[in-house]
Amino acid sequence: MRIVTVGENDKDMRLDKFILKLCPKMPKSLLYKYIRKKRIKVNGKKADISYILNLGDEVSLYVSDGFFKKEDFKSADGKLDIIYEDENIIIIEKPKGLKSQKDKAGEVSLVDLLKSYLYNKGEYDPQKENTFSPAIANRLDQNTHGLVIGAKNAAALRFINEKIKNREIKKYYLCLVEGRPPKDEDTLAGYIIKDEKENKSRIVTKLQKGAKEVITKYKVLWTDKNHSLLEIELVTGRSHQIRAHLASINCPIYGDKKYGGRGEGYQSLYAYKLEFCFKDNSPFDCLNHKTFTMKLEPYKGII
Repeated sequence: MRIVTVGENDKDMRLDKFILKLCPKMPKSLLYKYIRKKRIKVNGKKADISYILNLGDEVSLYVSDGFFKKEDFKSADGKLDIIYEDENIIIIEKPKGLKSQKDKAGEVSLVDLLKSYLYNKGEYDPQKENTFSPAIANRLDQNTHGLVIGAKNAAALRFINEKIKNREIKKYYLCLVEGRPPKDEDTLAGYIIKDEKENKSRIVTKLQKGAKEVITKYKVLWTDKNHSLLEIELVTGRSHQIRAHLASINCPIYGDKKYGGRGEGYQSLYAYKLEFCFKDNSPFDCLNHKTFTMKLEPYKGII
């Protein structure tokens, strides 16, 4: 048996979601069975799966140790290029070639480096946390360089996710594309469908099963007709959205062979700027009306 005390980063969470984060290897069906059979109790009593946890609640689990999460970030070795940091938020410049989150054991991701950095600073101790670990709010493709927002606690992560969802954090990209777009400035709208097997997306004009709305704004900053430098404002944030949307207007990103681009090496795509424009007052107002840009100037001296 293991008794877990609900901490600051766990409170206000539903019991079932708490258990699934605490025990990621536990099947949902087994979770519900254990709660029904009183092998998972709150404060010594049977609790409903929808029970909202309070600070200091004690959750008793009569389950196998193999279900509990295990952290393996401590061996992660690498330096973070930090653009901004306070007690809640950290903004990092992710290099190309590094995954935002790992897909399998043995890999090192940006999240692993973030955890290792905060652990060594004494700001994160996995032994004192039940379900929360430092996380990122916006992912970038492995081969995309740029700014990523990290959260040091659950409240900050919820806040940033909400602001991204409400479009109160604007995300801008720079990219070099093949050819020249039909207009110097435009808003592209449509629907995106992802083929999970191929890990590739396509744009369609009408809503259909499995499709999600996408909106991408672009502005031409420079062109020689063979290539163009674009500033992109990502209104929605779907997987491969920019790559697929630009390919759909016959302007694939240079180096992005998956979507028809030519050239060698990595795709020429950079998440270069973040603008924070909150509508309401919040505990994180120190970020409001601030703009952060990459240290790297990717196209300086090239065009």
